[in-house]
Amino acid sequence: AEFIPLLLALGRAITNPPQEGAGGVFTVIAAAGEVGSGTVNAAMGRHFGTVAPNVGPVREGDNLFDWEGVGVRPVASTQILLRDYKTGALKAPGMADAEVENVVTEALTSLGYGVCVVHIVIGTKTGHQLPSISCVNRLVRQFGRRVVPVVDACQGRLQEGSVQDFLDNEMCVLCTG
Repeated sequence: AEFIPLLLALGRAITNPPQEGAGGVFTVIAAAGEVGSGTVNAAMGRHFGTVAPNVGPVREGDNLFDWEGVGVRPVASTQILLRDYKTGALKAPGMADAEVENVVTEALTSLGYGVCVVHIVIGTKTGHQLPSISCVNRLVRQFGRRVVPVVDACQGRLQEGSVQDFLDNEMCVLCTG
């Protein structure tokens, strides 16, 4: 499921590179450790298992795409934890949002990435959300189409009408069965 928003971001990065020798896609995986084990590799355009359909055996973590062949650098990523690494305590919502905003801003400015995919996990396995929708909306207002918001709704813990609201706000929505 993570390949679809990655391809959207890649298309934007190729058609609107910010400067010569820069561009590419940076992806922010929020609530790392609370999402599926293949999320990071899939979000980076890598094999997330050892067998691929219609291909057979592959090496987990190998790139699916020839990045140089399409003129962009390989996808980079960072993981934002929902919990404090040392204590396991939940981060304060404002603290986690600030971390996401700082990472996205740095990726799109000083690191020179063309597009940033921001994964929003709704209803993690422990019932939490990261980052907040208001955080992602601020990033979209600041950077426009250089931010691709992706709602990970795979846990199915949504309020009625939520998916339509996300789609109306031009967010990709991931739902698996």
